[in-house]
Amino acid sequence: MKKLVLYVLVFLCSGLQILVAQTVTGTVSSARDGQTLPGVTVQIKGTTTGTVTDVNGNYSIDVPSLEETLVFSFVGYTKVEIPLDGQTTVNVEMESSIYDLDEVMVVAYGTSRKASFTGSAAVVESEDIKKIQSSNIGRNLEGVTTGVQVLGTGQPGETPTIRIRGISSINADASPLIVVDGAPYGGSLNSIDPNDVESISVLKDASATVLYGARASGGVIMITTKKGEVGETKVNFNTSYGMSSLAMPLHYRVNNAEYYELHWEALKNGYLDRNSGVPISEAETYAHDNLLPRLGGYNSFKEYPLNPDGSFNTSVEPRWGSGIWEDELFNPGPRHEYHLSLSGETDEGLNHYFSVGYLKDKGVLMTSKYDRYSARLNLSQKVNDWFEAGLNAAFNHGIMDAPWGAGGTRFVTDMPDIYPPWIYDITVEDWARDEDGNKLLYHNGQKQSEWPGGWYRATWDWLNPLATMRDSQDIREQDNLSTRGFLNFYILPGLSIENSLSVDYAVNSFYQHWSGLSSYTTNMGGSSYRRRDRGITYTLTNLIRYSKGFGNHNISLLAGHEAYSYTWHGVDASRTGFPTFSLIEVSAGSNLTGNGSWEDNHRMESYLSSAEYNYMDKYYVSASYRRDGTSRFSPESRWGNFWSGGFSWRISEESFMDDLAWLDNLTLRTSYGTQGNE
Repeated sequence: MKKLVLYVLVFLCSGLQILVAQTVTGTVSSARDGQTLPGVTVQIKGTTTGTVTDVNGNYSIDVPSLEETLVFSFVGYTKVEIPLDGQTTVNVEMESSIYDLDEVMVVAYGTSRKASFTGSAAVVESEDIKKIQSSNIGRNLEGVTTGVQVLGTGQPGETPTIRIRGISSINADASPLIVVDGAPYGGSLNSIDPNDVESISVLKDASATVLYGARASGGVIMITTKKGEVGETKVNFNTSYGMSSLAMPLHYRVNNAEYYELHWEALKNGYLDRNSGVPISEAETYAHDNLLPRLGGYNSFKEYPLNPDGSFNTSVEPRWGSGIWEDELFNPGPRHEYHLSLSGETDEGLNHYFSVGYLKDKGVLMTSKYDRYSARLNLSQKVNDWFEAGLNAAFNHGIMDAPWGAGGTRFVTDMPDIYPPWIYDITVEDWARDEDGNKLLYHNGQKQSEWPGGWYRATWDWLNPLATMRDSQDIREQDNLSTRGFLNFYILPGLSIENSLSVDYAVNSFYQHWSGLSSYTTNMGGSSYRRRDRGITYTLTNLIRYSKGFGNHNISLLAGHEAYSYTWHGVDASRTGFPTFSLIEVSAGSNLTGNGSWEDNHRMESYLSSAEYNYMDKYYVSASYRRDGTSRFSPESRWGNFWSGGFSWRISEESFMDDLAWLDNLTLRTSYGTQGNE
């Protein structure tokens, strides 16, 4: 019996030993110069368990088994995967990816090697896109490349304001031109699922953007979607869950006690300024007597909050605390995302990529949210050696609830917390509640007051955002259908003719209602606004391309024609005076406050060309030209010419640089060009 117990104990201890996590340590450094790398992500492959290296490049991670594989990733460096194979110490050297000059990037009407490109551009690859969980692909440019500024309110799904190298125009639109799969995009950026994006190229200077002529003064953002890889069909399913919260706390605001003290001080000083020579005690008495009346009678403490000298009386008991508005309006919101894709390329040359996705982002504001349903199909077929055809198609349906937008933040920063969100009942020293026990937000149909006796707030007395968000709505729906079709003919070696037709179709619907219960429209009986607009964009592009190498000499020529057509039209209507609070449709309102319709037509015809030359992959020269004619100007001023020239010299490739082993790349680049803004 004793032996049996001993065997059982040995078995249990062995099992426990298996379950104990093993600790793996090491140092991560750069293979180029041996410097240690802080901030490198170290993750167990196939899991979300990971850590980051410290300031000295050291890391320590617990793994369930020494048979796991560690994945090391860092911006600007090639990802490294190391099987442990029983090791507890793993030191890693990471190769820089920044100096991969043979990398091909998407540029205007084609591709280019980084080494040969004479303009200024940056590329964001799919691996970097995945690192930022966003509801809008524009957000994935935030902080990943120089010269690009991304601004927004934090509303999930919102298309941010993007500026490339500052503001390019005082009065005209300074936004960059968005190009998706080679054609200007007529939809909204939030309709593009980041999971479907292979790369984003940001073209910054005139030399890089000139081939887009009159629409490129704000820079160009080129989005390339994914294709299949050679081999059997691959099935990928990704799901993620996270929480959205304020990245930084709102700026410091005085608490309730400090607010009373400061207001008392202002009343005293104002009295002394208006009544020269009066005793200070008289001014203090005036401030004491008028403090609460000037603030609408609101007292967030159960007794008068200040001492006779204006300092806070620490013995008084609070009715409610500071930060009450922020706590109610802003809360971490969940974010769910699901994405399924099938991709591959058959032996017959059929390349395919199909995906569906769903996103639900709650955001941080009380009732904000964004839902997106997306689908994409990219097909291309190499029929034979001289002919290729393809079609990229995507559909998106998005629903955004955007109550107040940035107004909620402004309200919190402006509103003193001595004014509560709910009605306070001083007879029971508690919040007034309805029959279900819910705190009351307002007196129905009355000017906003949470204080007995009909007192009103001294600021923002017309609005309570908690009530407004609950009773009102601001919903925006978007439907986007985008197609890119192409036919390519490879006539001779190096000579090709490329034809493409792109169509973008968008429908937007806006539903806005301000309740007569709790918004600034209480004296109007509420207000409703409806709008529906629809737009369609056509882009027809015909290009002829030729490239040839002659020993150490290489040339590339491009000529083309492009026709662009844009039509947008819509209707809207608004009314006030709703007989009951439950009716919100415009037709139920009694007072017509606005209605209208509009249509915008825009046409553009363009001719473009470019030439590139390099010698020995050391000296590069490029020139580009585009002529645009737009319907937005009179016939006398309709046409504009845009051109650029660029030169670059890879000094590091010269023989006199051979001894500088520490230098990977040194390039002298200069360019000049003209841009336009129609």
